[in-house]
Amino acid sequence: MVIYPMREHDYDLVGDVNGQEIKSIFKNLKVGTAAGVDGIPILLFKTFLSILMPIIVLLCNKVLRSGQWPSAWKTLFIPLFKRGNPKAHENYRLIALVPALSKVLEKILDTRLSNWLNKNNLIHEEQGGFRTGYGTTDSVFILKALIDKYGKGKTCLYVGFLDLHKAFDSVVRELLKDTMLNIGLPHSFVRLIVSMYTCVSGIIQVGNRFSKLFDIKRGVKQGSTLSPKLFNIFINDVVHFLENRWAPKVSLGTQKLSLLLFADDIALVANEP
Repeated sequence: MVIYPMREHDYDLVGDVNGQEIKSIFKNLKVGTAAGVDGIPILLFKTFLSILMPIIVLLCNKVLRSGQWPSAWKTLFIPLFKRGNPKAHENYRLIALVPALSKVLEKILDTRLSNWLNKNNLIHEEQGGFRTGYGTTDSVFILKALIDKYGKGKTCLYVGFLDLHKAFDSVVRELLKDTMLNIGLPHSFVRLIVSMYTCVSGIIQVGNRFSKLFDIKRGVKQGSTLSPKLFNIFINDVVHFLENRWAPKVSLGTQKLSLLLFADDIALVANEP
């Protein structure tokens, strides 16, 4: 595990939210999406945004400064049947409905975190998922170039494909906290994320009926724009782990490779089984 220096005074991450940030987020939010558990639609905020803006700014900054995520911002889950036996729970996909204000602040934090990770070059180049300017075509191109290179010589190329099952649900929150601190995220930012996950709870709606409130004790939040970035941070050390245990001998140009990542899809590459 690589430990980076703490950047405690990184105001790009922990500075106050301003009206322009909030206005930009609301501009891109779709009006037709269903309301969260609070029942307040995005259309209401958009319609009266100029009136509500001082209150929203005040609330967002109070959350940031206190490091405490509001417990009222619960997630509403609506099960959507996919196929197969309707009595089997694994045949349903949960749609997560997040309160509008929670969604706005999460998007602001997501934008800040993405810029911070890019500025400090903290996500390995092997990772192509959930990153602006990266895509599956990059991973396919690199793999094709490796096949072309090693397919012509005497050295073989072996590729092992891994797809992590329910990857977001498998994130261990305590380890995520340690990883965030290890890459140098400010304590105040980490404290806010930890608070967000201290009491994660949800409600399931089927028709007009609602379940009792229940705790969600593992994984990153479904339906949160922050979750992909947090997952990338969580899995980032797998590159160092494999390089230390299994020195890469496959190369492309000056770059040595042991794997390619696209979110939770992993392609291990080596010159021997």
